[in-house]
Amino acid sequence: FYVSDPIPVAFADSDVDFHVAASAASFFIECITGPQSAGVNPECDHLDVDFDGSIDLRDLAKFQNCYSGSEQLANPNCAD
Repeated sequence: FYVSDPIPVAFADSDVDFHVAASAASFFIECITGPQSAGVNPECDHLDVDFDGSIDLRDLAKFQNCYSGSEQLANPNCAD
């Protein structure tokens, strides 16, 4: 039994195709709650970069930094 090292995936690469592209943008938009929300949908909690309980402009800024399009691989360190 062998467990490999984790494969680094970029923030917002929800479908793990190594691109943060249009499909990721559509998913992100569905998850936006705005500041001081009552909570984040469990399917979207990985998009809450700052762990403040909302998907808001801070998270959008990280998403924009990670957006790669469908032709270029996303940088796994883009949200740092």
